[in-house]
Amino acid sequence: MVGHFRPNTRKIVVDEYIVNLALDVMNSNIEDHFLQLQVFHYPVDDRTPGSADIPPDDSDPDDSDPVDKSQLEASDQTLEDGDSDIQTEDSSDAPEDDSDQTLEDDDSDFQSEDSSDAPEDDSDQTQEDDNSDFQTEVSSDEPEKDSDEPAQPVNVTISANAMEAYAMIRVNGDVPISSILAALSTSGVIIGVDEEAVDHLANADGPRGYPHLVAKGEKPQPGTNATLELFFDGHPQPKISYDEQGHADYKEVGIIQQVKEGDLLAKKTPAMRGKSGMTVTGIEQPGFAGRDLDLTVGMGTRIDESGLQIFAAQSGAAALHPRNEISVSDEYVVEGDVDFESGNVRFDGAVRVLGSVIGGFSVHASGDVEVRGVVEDATIHCGGNLHIRGGFLGRGKGVAKVCGETHIRFLENQTVICQGDVHIAEEIIFGNVVSGGEVQVRYGKGAIIGGMVSAVKGICVKTAGNMHNQKTILIAGLDEHANMLLERTTALSGHRQNTKDIVQSALDDLVTKKYDPTCAMTDEESEALDVLYRHMAGIDGWADEIAAMREQVQDQLTTLENDAFVLIQQRIHPGVKITIGNRSRSIDEEIPRAEFKLRDDQIISRSVEA
Repeated sequence: MVGHFRPNTRKIVVDEYIVNLALDVMNSNIEDHFLQLQVFHYPVDDRTPGSADIPPDDSDPDDSDPVDKSQLEASDQTLEDGDSDIQTEDSSDAPEDDSDQTLEDDDSDFQSEDSSDAPEDDSDQTQEDDNSDFQTEVSSDEPEKDSDEPAQPVNVTISANAMEAYAMIRVNGDVPISSILAALSTSGVIIGVDEEAVDHLANADGPRGYPHLVAKGEKPQPGTNATLELFFDGHPQPKISYDEQGHADYKEVGIIQQVKEGDLLAKKTPAMRGKSGMTVTGIEQPGFAGRDLDLTVGMGTRIDESGLQIFAAQSGAAALHPRNEISVSDEYVVEGDVDFESGNVRFDGAVRVLGSVIGGFSVHASGDVEVRGVVEDATIHCGGNLHIRGGFLGRGKGVAKVCGETHIRFLENQTVICQGDVHIAEEIIFGNVVSGGEVQVRYGKGAIIGGMVSAVKGICVKTAGNMHNQKTILIAGLDEHANMLLERTTALSGHRQNTKDIVQSALDDLVTKKYDPTCAMTDEESEALDVLYRHMAGIDGWADEIAAMREQVQDQLTTLENDAFVLIQQRIHPGVKITIGNRSRSIDEEIPRAEFKLRDDQIISRSVEA
């Protein structure tokens, strides 16, 4: 259809009318009805009512047939008269223009009904037609009116994490508590309702028009972090000790963590998850897990089946490393010098000093001791072997007692007492050395100048003494312990008869008192008499054991004396005194390469090849 309709005007169903109009066109003059279609329209804008919106015709005006004005008037009259077969009802209001045009047709076979309301304009026009056979429904684009039901007085909102619920009252005056509780229940709020907040909200003077907190959930709790309990000091710091008089000893700082096999070193308490929470809607929120920590088994340790306890698998020094690694080493390492920072070192195991041992300090170890630097007037007690890569020197205050072997680069003005062999790489100058094995000074200068060197088995040195005839004592084949034992057994053998006389005299006195009717023996005297009888009977056997021991020691000393030697690889200078066993010999002149031994109670020398 060529006519224009207003966009906000409800659509009118006129299909039946269009069909009838098409039938008329087929049975009459086409041109007349075309003109009728052009003028059939509803005005929706400022156009003059009745004006036709005819699309432009590009054809030549001269080619078109002229239209008679009387025919146009007849067409307009036909539209005004309507059609008896169709009825159109239009209740919408169009904006008022220069003129209003209303189409009203009544027809018993068709009815177009429009119940929508259009906005008011300067003039309103209503068309209503009733027809029992046809009805045209009009759908409105306008929003529907609000329902007549009253608005709810309580509005409930829940936070995004569902841990809080808020209620807002939209009306003034008191509100029943039951209404608020019912609104909360309807919204799913079942946990953490604050009764006081609800009571306050229900009162007329309570908050209105904005959300008010009425329920809070239970927040999940943080967990407990794992902890580690150490049964030794993982980060030891120097501690000053005091003697009985209250004097501070800055050398005993006690930073070594000495442990024994089987000792408990560490115990871990595992991390725990925190208490679970609950949202206001009843959803459980798991608690937060605590932070865990590492527990690593290091060298010399073991862990139990639970994985929470670490024990020492050996005796030594316990240490804590990164990532909670715990180790036990049978060697204690001093990273620097043994001084006021480290203090004196006392350790049941091996000790390794990467620096030096400063004068006045001490190192006591049941195992080996290694010193990368020098030892200056210090004390070293070593249950194993002693290695001093530098020198052992000072003003004569240093002492080293070694159960194993001793290896020192050079020795000056110090004392070394060693049960094993002593190896001095370069020289001994005014030193005191006692060895249960051999003493060897064979590298570098290989000299022994001044002092005293004693070795049970023998001495091997490049040069003994110097050109200034410095007094130097070399002793071989002399065992101080064996000699002391020999002296004691000899003394006991000489006192054998004297011992028997003393015991016999005591026995005589007690026996006389025992059989004297005028004297009564006490219980102590009776017991002493029994003891003297037993000792008197065993004196001879005891004396025989002492004699056998004395002979054994004597044989041992004889063997040592025969095997002992003093070997000079280059020369021996005057001023040197050599002792082998119980025989001595002083050197009056320089002797090149020679070996000294004891033969027939005489110290003899023989030349040796280089």
